[in-house]
Amino acid sequence: MSMMFSLSEIVNATEGRLIYSNNVMQDIGTIYVTGVSKDSRTIEEGQLFVALKGEKFDGHEFCEEVKEKGAIVQLISDENKCANGTISIIVEDTVVAIGKLARYYRFKHNMKTICVTGSIGKTSTREMIALGLSYDKKVWHSRFYRRQRILRFLYLRWVCEKEMRSHT
Repeated sequence: MSMMFSLSEIVNATEGRLIYSNNVMQDIGTIYVTGVSKDSRTIEEGQLFVALKGEKFDGHEFCEEVKEKGAIVQLISDENKCANGTISIIVEDTVVAIGKLARYYRFKHNMKTICVTGSIGKTSTREMIALGLSYDKKVWHSRFYRRQRILRFLYLRWVCEKEMRSHT
């Protein structure tokens, strides 16, 4: 089982506040998560659950469910939704927090990022870049185009730190 983040790394990277509900106290240096998920249907044991709020859903409603499925830490913005017997990290905005965590992960692993902008041709350009670089390098890229704001944070190696301007 590979360790992705320690609890202390997550707290520091997201600038969150740690909450132990119902006196679940552990040394934060000894707790590690093996992955990150925003989907209660696919959460796996040992992962960090990120409770996102959307127009039609609120991930906070699934905090108890993901605890039962083995999520060991929950990243939430509503302290009142903290599942009993869990470790939660409270942040102001979970979308911003996952972006901070993605940035931390990229720097921790010294990943290079390429950002493709423009009004047409981004997908094919991204595919050509990935194909060319994969000849002698380990390359990760999304296999399909997604417009959702949160997913640009979750695809860690493709996160752009600054908005790219067409006039440089």
